[in-house]
Amino acid sequence: MAREAWARTGMVVTIPALLVLILITPNLIGRPPDLASWPLLVIGLTQDGSTFVVDVGGAVGAYMYASVTLEVSGIDNVSYAARVTETDTYGKDLRVPENATHAFQVHAYLVDRLNNYFEYNVTTTLVVVEGGRTILVFVLQDESNPREERRTPPDDFRWPVPLRGRL
Repeated sequence: MAREAWARTGMVVTIPALLVLILITPNLIGRPPDLASWPLLVIGLTQDGSTFVVDVGGAVGAYMYASVTLEVSGIDNVSYAARVTETDTYGKDLRVPENATHAFQVHAYLVDRLNNYFEYNVTTTLVVVEGGRTILVFVLQDESNPREERRTPPDDFRWPVPLRGRL
């Protein structure tokens, strides 16, 4: 009976150990793993509630992208628009004043050094509910079935920007 328990424990531990080896081995031979280029989109609200912070960068670690573009378009204030593009950068952020727009669309577009491009669209809306509590509502437009995610600040929204293709 004890021997079976040890065998099962060994099998369970082997899977995470192999996964760690897969991720570490490329670094040991001098090149980063492909996972290093996967970007993460983060949207949050500053502590005083005056500014949205939109940030995109490497999800696994620092990775220098060939190009990063963040675009914000106001929904409730259609005249509000902001765009930043930078080449040879580890990530980019954009600040959106809360008094400029309470609802906006974010478009993130990144190109890694292997000419893969990553792209994602999400809609963000600030909602004040009873009691004056603030909630951030995110609509994931690029999903096959668009769905809604909610966060209560200081909780922020974090979403991987998927690989869309190769240039």
